[in-house]
Amino acid sequence: MFCRPSAAPIAEGPADAVGNLSSRAADRRKGILSGRIDLGMHVMGGSMPRPPDVTRHNGAVAYADNPKEYMQQLEAKLQPQRIRATLSFAGLYQITHEMIKQSVLEEVRLFYRQGFDETGWQYDEEEYKRRVLTGAPKDRFRASLLWLVDSEAITLAQADRLDAIYAHRHELSHELTKYIVDPDFEPSLELFTDALVILKAIRRFWSSVEKDIGSFEDFGDVDLDEVVPLSLMVLQQCIDAYAAGLET
Repeated sequence: MFCRPSAAPIAEGPADAVGNLSSRAADRRKGILSGRIDLGMHVMGGSMPRPPDVTRHNGAVAYADNPKEYMQQLEAKLQPQRIRATLSFAGLYQITHEMIKQSVLEEVRLFYRQGFDETGWQYDEEEYKRRVLTGAPKDRFRASLLWLVDSEAITLAQADRLDAIYAHRHELSHELTKYIVDPDFEPSLELFTDALVILKAIRRFWSSVEKDIGSFEDFGDVDLDEVVPLSLMVLQQCIDAYAAGLET
C-alpha cells in the first residue's frame, strides 16, 4: 500500500482507456507513415548518437539507385494531406511526451509533499533525496523512473524504452523539416504506441495510490482499469481527432 501525505486528488472519470489508434486509422496511417526511422544517419552535417534498435525506413529508395522512383516518393511526401498528417502526428507525439514527463517528474515529487504553510508547499526533502534522487544523482528524470520501476508501476524495459521515445521527440521538435521533405524519414508509429502504453501504466499506478489513500471511497469498489485521469481523456480526444483527419 502506498501512502502519500497530504496528497491532492487527481481528477478522475470514466472514459475509454487511451489505446492504439483504431485499426482502420492505423492501417491508413501505415500507408502514410510506414517503416521505422534510421536514427543513426548523419543529421545537418553531424553525427548524433541514436538508439540502436531503430532502423532505416525500408520503403525509401535512394536517389542514386532510382532517380525516377525517388522523385515520385518525394512528390507524394510533399502532398498537402501528407504534410498535414506529419505535422499533426508531431504535435500528438509532443503532447504525449510532455504528459509522460509530468507523470514522472512532478508526480513522484508530489508523492513526498507534506503540507502547506505561509511559504508554500512543503516536502520531505530528505526522504525524496534518499528514496528517489540517489537512484541516479545526475538525472532526476531517470531517478524518478527507477523509483517507478521499484514501485512496480512500469518495467525496467519500459523505462529504458523512454530513451528512444525521447530521442524521437527531440528530432520531431528540432528537425521536423526533414520528416516533411525527406523520403528517408518518417515519424514512428511504433514509438508513439509504446509511449501511450507507458503513459497509461504510470497513470494507472497513480490512480492506485489515490485509491489506497481513500480518494475513491465515495464510489465504492473502483476498478482501476476504468479510472481515467482528465489528462488522458483529453489525449484520447486528440487521438480521435487525429485519426478522423486521416479519414478525410
